[in-house]
Amino acid sequence: MKKSLILLFVCILGFTSFQIEGSATKTKNSPRKNYVVFIDQPTPYYKKMNGKKLGTIPDSFTNKKGVYTPNVLKITHYVNTKWAKIHFSKTLNGKKSTAYIPTKYIRANTFSLEYGIIKNSKTALKAGITKKSKTIHIIPYGTRLSIIQARTLGMRTFYHVTYYKNGKSYKGYITEKSIQL
Repeated sequence: MKKSLILLFVCILGFTSFQIEGSATKTKNSPRKNYVVFIDQPTPYYKKMNGKKLGTIPDSFTNKKGVYTPNVLKITHYVNTKWAKIHFSKTLNGKKSTAYIPTKYIRANTFSLEYGIIKNSKTALKAGITKKSKTIHIIPYGTRLSIIQARTLGMRTFYHVTYYKNGKSYKGYITEKSIQL
């Protein structure tokens, strides 16, 4: 019970900071770098891409009192579609380190569907949920988008999202194959 309450508090605190951070991005662009994500499994890290594995980043921490805290990574930038440079900590209040991780370990959300990360290069933001809908904008790989809601058409799922570019807000739809939740 105590672990659940602490986890709920951490989630609320994380979402509050996300809302504050998110409101600042509305005047600029949807972030492609320097944003925070949770990890949901122990994650290997490397000194350089395709280099020797240096260790494993824990997915969470538990202090002496048994308080559970999920671990977070800061995505410094995506090097390519397979590798990202990150800042992370190996202990609860430890020094931050810089390393590389394979992008397959990055998850946009652990506790909600508040945002997603574009996982395909040049994803089309569409005005509607059909393939023939007008393309509003092309979104680059690694961009974080705010999710408004999920919709389905037959067997396909689409996400109604908000994308910010040069201070302007674009609302539209992307397919579930284009976004990492």
